[in-house]
Amino acid sequence: MERIHVVKIAAGTALMAFSVLAGWRPGEPVTTYWAGPGYPGDAKLDDRWAAQLKEGGFNTTWATTPEELDVAARHGLRVIYKYMGRLGDVEDPASMEEFAKTIDKVKDHPALYVYSLRDEPPATRFNALARYKEWIAARDPNHATWINLLPTYANNKQLGVEGDIFRAYWEHVRMFAEIFHPEFLSYDHYQFINNGDNPNYLLNLSARAPRRKACRSGTACRPARGVPAAWLLRPPRASQGRTSCVSSCTLP
Repeated sequence: MERIHVVKIAAGTALMAFSVLAGWRPGEPVTTYWAGPGYPGDAKLDDRWAAQLKEGGFNTTWATTPEELDVAARHGLRVIYKYMGRLGDVEDPASMEEFAKTIDKVKDHPALYVYSLRDEPPATRFNALARYKEWIAARDPNHATWINLLPTYANNKQLGVEGDIFRAYWEHVRMFAEIFHPEFLSYDHYQFINNGDNPNYLLNLSARAPRRKACRSGTACRPARGVPAAWLLRPPRASQGRTSCVSSCTLP
């Protein structure tokens, strides 16, 4: 099985690649960051930043403009692209016109990797986000749409499921897989925090299991193509770094 080992430095985010669109492949392991150059509201991605990212071992960056895509391409970086306009109603073409124009501008760009759609949505947004995903895929079948899920320490209201953390979180992920059919399973888990370690690191790593259950049911079947890595809010000790790296590289 092809393995995709993903590190989101300083974000506590893990990614697992599951399925591919007709013209999209996960490619090499993703090394990126959360916030920083090109990220919405942060510094603009320019040649100086891009050169530093490339030298530091990153291969995927952020962008919100076609110009930043050009910068990324000059330095051999892939792009997580975030549309900064208002998302309209997919049933109302006029309200989606600006987004459609943006996709037309960037969809053939060599640096484009995925579209970033939403960070940490509540379960009540899954159906609406799935409609956006379908709308995007109809205009660009060659690039995936990415959503970053809540972690295990989200509350039951956010997860949209009652019960203990184990059952509630697994059901949350199962619902997402069944409704959204993700190319990636991505979630926040800040494991190494300033005053200690967060619990349930392994529970979050096991989040692909409910995705497999949905696949067996035939409702969201996609071939699993990746394994997760979780990262940090503070610099790790050597043992903590080894823990994250080993779990990334060895989980099936």
